[in-house]
Amino acid sequence: MMKKFFLSVLSIGFILQTQAQQSMLELESGKHKIYHTIAEGLAEPDQVIILNLRQTELTYLPDEVGQFKNLRFINVMKNNMTGLSEQLYTLESLREINARENKIPVLSKRCARLKQLLFLDLSRNAMESLPKQIKGLEKMQMLNVSENKLTALPSQVGKLQSVRTLNVDKNKLEVLPASLSGLKNLEHFSAANNSLQTVDGLFKNAHVISINLQHNALTALPDVSGARNLESLLLAFNKLTALPESLCTLDKLETLVISYNPITRLPAGLDKLKGLKTFIAIDTKLPESEKERAKNLLPGNCDVRFE
Repeated sequence: MMKKFFLSVLSIGFILQTQAQQSMLELESGKHKIYHTIAEGLAEPDQVIILNLRQTELTYLPDEVGQFKNLRFINVMKNNMTGLSEQLYTLESLREINARENKIPVLSKRCARLKQLLFLDLSRNAMESLPKQIKGLEKMQMLNVSENKLTALPSQVGKLQSVRTLNVDKNKLEVLPASLSGLKNLEHFSAANNSLQTVDGLFKNAHVISINLQHNALTALPDVSGARNLESLLLAFNKLTALPESLCTLDKLETLVISYNPITRLPAGLDKLKGLKTFIAIDTKLPESEKERAKNLLPGNCDVRFE
């Protein structure tokens, strides 16, 4: 039951972002015809704005897609594709690519040509790396590369100045690039289920609202005071033995989950977390004295759970 609670708390920001993305597509869907096959679109290529090829047993996105010069939205999720046509990257009007749940091993270096791209979902594929040219996606607001085989993120990810949501869950990451501090508009970040040992740079983002680092190998956190607008911090299932004192400077923090860590002590200034509404610390090494101190110092309306 508690693990289900973690999942529900885990990505409120991501759910809201996904809803915003769907609303945008639905708005456009009301204005434009949705094409469901390449052949259908080729009959009137200049009219193709939305192309939905979801679950059509594609193994490769054909080059004919390059004829749809006005294409803005393409959905090719849940196919068996091992690649995207290079012609896709000539479509400079593209706003959204949903290629979730395929077998795509790489993102082309030509992705930088997609200057208008806002949403890119490559989750549940077979990617082992991202090209440094990804920095050219200057307007991208949402990048989802969760459930791949990434062992590292290129430092150029930090050049994505418009990114608000970044999801790298369920990869093989051990470190995050320090350049993430350059994501000035980042609001929601999730890197759950990796092998992260350090997250330097992440907490320097002043606009970040939610951070999910559950199921990693973190033994310590850096100074977190730079994330002054942080509202949700999920740290369950790591190797943390303590939390930094700088945590208590986050006066907008509402949710803090530290369960399943060998934590033996809490920061001294817990009474400064006046906005905290949920504090969960199940199965830690906290002595009873620390638990009592937390109950006494945290706000009276805070939901405090140790079991």
